[in-house]
Amino acid sequence: PGAARRARASASGAPLAVVTGATGRTGSLVVKELLSRPASEVGAVRALVRDDGKASETLPADERLEVVNVDLADVQAAEEACSGASYIIWCAQGDGRAAGGVEKAKGVFGTLVRALKLRLGVKEEPTAPKEPAAGAALEQPKEPTALDVAAKAAEASGGRLVFLSSASVTRPAWSAAKREAYEAVADIPIVRLNPFGVLDLTRLAEQRVREAGCEYVIVRPVGLRDTTGAKSWPRGRPVLSQHDVLVGRANREDVAYTLVEAAQVPDAEGKTLEMLTLASDAYPAPVDGLPFGLLLTDKQRVAMNEDVGFGAAPEGSAGEAATRAAFLAAQQLLPGEVQDATRLEMGRTYEQLDDGKVDRKKGTAPTERELALANRAQG
Repeated sequence: PGAARRARASASGAPLAVVTGATGRTGSLVVKELLSRPASEVGAVRALVRDDGKASETLPADERLEVVNVDLADVQAAEEACSGASYIIWCAQGDGRAAGGVEKAKGVFGTLVRALKLRLGVKEEPTAPKEPAAGAALEQPKEPTALDVAAKAAEASGGRLVFLSSASVTRPAWSAAKREAYEAVADIPIVRLNPFGVLDLTRLAEQRVREAGCEYVIVRPVGLRDTTGAKSWPRGRPVLSQHDVLVGRANREDVAYTLVEAAQVPDAEGKTLEMLTLASDAYPAPVDGLPFGLLLTDKQRVAMNEDVGFGAAPEGSAGEAATRAAFLAAQQLLPGEVQDATRLEMGRTYEQLDDGKVDRKKGTAPTERELALANRAQG
């Protein structure tokens, strides 16, 4: 039998799913995945977009689909658009705040500062919860954002918020000892450069979701890849993990499937998880759903004294022992033959590493090409 799902009725009587960032490369796939479900599970889908033209090109024509033009920087409009939802799947970048010119300039400066420290051999200390990070003020916003009101709307309707995050978000805040112990996942391009402080800001957004009071699930895929095209990665079996030690590739369609499952399966509630796609004919997609019930809740992980990104854990804690076990399994799931993600440069592939076309030495400063890519990432 398939995984148990709960069909949550909205105010109109049919389960309503709201998707932010609905015209994005992942958000549009979430919309399609929702519309593939029977009406008993998803009665209607409300896609929040900023560009009607792009929506007409990207989203399918379906009588269950409602397209709403919303600027998430308009918090009141975002709250109204999320009202009455049974499921809210957050695929928009960040928490909905628009980055102005000053913030973007600070982000570029912060990336350059981190790169300079690497070139000079200066070790960057972990970013503590209230300590300003280079290029971004590492503190929660003083006013509610669209993400906050989405969580409020989910709580009011008895619905669930699923937040699309990213693997690696806790790693900049790990203690120096933990970074050294898990160098294989801490010394990788996205963590070394942390463009625009995106990992720190996403980690803070995650924490606001946890504290909002609504049902939630946080999904952190590893490197995203399309099914076709340059640097593609095929669909396969979504593999779930925890403790933020996963590295590899995730097919966007598999991510969309995982997000929708997380919205509907009761056992996923209150959990943060990482996922990748195991692409092989020997490992097809499961027919009985994903094993959310085997994962720990965030409350259980805190009780086990795991370092979840906001302070070091006691040495030898049960939470850190679980992290070590997850790390052992994760390292055996890396793509390619070399099996060492620290030797990659930003924008390079495991195949190029296997072919000898890229081979970064540990401790090497970012190249000019990597800096250019990092500064375009959110520019």
